[in-house]
Amino acid sequence: MNASTLAGALVGVSLTAMFTGIASGGTNDIRVLVTSVMDMRSTSDSMPRCQVQLKFSGDAVSDALGIREIRITAAVDDTGRDLRASPDRMRLGSRFSGGPARQLAQMAELANPSRNAHAIKTLEGEADLLFPTAENSGLVIAKDFMAKPGEPLGDPALKKANVTITYLGKDGSESRSDDVAGEIPVQVPPRRRPSAGPSLRFSIDDPDRRLVEMTFMDNYGRQVWAGQSGINGTIRSYTFQDDLPTNVRLFVYLATPDAIKTIPFKIENIALP
Repeated sequence: MNASTLAGALVGVSLTAMFTGIASGGTNDIRVLVTSVMDMRSTSDSMPRCQVQLKFSGDAVSDALGIREIRITAAVDDTGRDLRASPDRMRLGSRFSGGPARQLAQMAELANPSRNAHAIKTLEGEADLLFPTAENSGLVIAKDFMAKPGEPLGDPALKKANVTITYLGKDGSESRSDDVAGEIPVQVPPRRRPSAGPSLRFSIDDPDRRLVEMTFMDNYGRQVWAGQSGINGTIRSYTFQDDLPTNVRLFVYLATPDAIKTIPFKIENIALP
């Protein structure tokens, strides 16, 4: 097969759950495993990539909200090639990821391995797991967030994290302050299916990327599911499947320093497909 045929070709996907790394330092009951490897090698620099899925498991993981970020500090294949991706690619491949209790997983982005490589000799890095609580200022509960449309939520933890959240209204029916309205382009309200519930809109200002997630809870502590969509870079809309329950509460999760636990890991001899 010539080089032009190989360019951009998918080599394969391998499930390699046997390659296990134990988190060194920190807690001893968090395990880091490689559960899959996706390797796309080519002679072109357009789309070559290698992705490794890391799974974090153990009793300590059960209390984690999710994975904030994975940073790869060392990655070398068995030919000696450095597999650390560029900072921009690592940022794109590292986003907040939640999961079921006692198990979290996220893809780590690597550079293109050598065509002669058969394994990733060393994969080393650290992951930031999120454990937000009201005590570490990582959880803000707003009980009456819809009371004053157009006014930012005044919780001290939001101000300390430099996060501004403003409830704008429900389905465009609520008034907005002049300052907020001036930042929002005039739009035709989107049509919703008759079976869909209301939509709530928020303005978000988060220059330090501390805001992790916003969810809604009823009085019994059950999550009220809503689909999220972005109108532009600072506006979020949450559409609910059913009518809002009485006294719905807004839960805001923040990546404050005390809510982040950094887990180092080192995994060796990961087979490439």
